[in-house]
Order: sequence, then structure tokens, then C-alpha cells
Amino acid sequence: MPDFTDQVLVQCGYAIGAGAKMKIRLTALGELQDFLHPKFKAILDRPKDPKNPNDPGPGAPRWAQFDNFILGCCETIGRLAANHAIARGALVVEKQDLKPAYNKVSHTNGSAAPGDFCPDWP
Repeated sequence: MPDFTDQVLVQCGYAIGAGAKMKIRLTALGELQDFLHPKFKAILDRPKDPKNPNDPGPGAPRWAQFDNFILGCCETIGRLAANHAIARGALVVEKQDLKPAYNKVSHTNGSAAPGDFCPDWP
């Protein structure tokens, strides 16, 4: 069975696709997942913070604190990436569509700067 972070990133990929409602180039999605994996893993696998009584601990309990928000952002990324692709007359979302959509949604929903889950995708 894949590790928990891999499972979360598959769920995020599904949410991006659900938002896009069109094909997404596998390499584009793979590059985004490869970029995000170490960030997500560091957060999801971090040991329980003994000084924070609201920290539920690693894995699924911690993901449950963020999943609705992150998956909502993923759906929005998919919609925006699809709009970029459609504007180009494309039939498939490519990295050139996905990357600016990710960065836009990350900045818009991460306060003044993207949060730890979703840093800038250079």
C-alpha cells in the first residue's frame, strides 16, 4: 500500500480532475505531485506537537484538519487550469495551464503568501 502522503496526493489529483472536467496531461499532474510530495509529507508525518493541544498527530488525523480546504483549492485549480487550456483551444490541460492556476489559487487562499502545504511552484 502506498504511503499516506501518496494517497492524499492521489485524492488531490482526483479533485483537480473533478474541477477541470477535462483531460489533464499525466506528466503535468505528476510534476505537481512530485513538487508537493515533500511539503505534504513533512506536514502529515510530523510528530504530534506536545505544546499544541489541538494537534491531532500525524497521518489521517492531521489531514482531516485540512482536507476540505485543500481539496476545495484543488477543484478550483482544476477549473482555472481548464479555463487556461480552453482559452488556448486545447483539449488537454498541460503544465503551462496547471502551474499558473496552482500559483493563483495558492496565493489567493493562502493569506498574504501561500501556506506550508502549497508553496509557490517555480
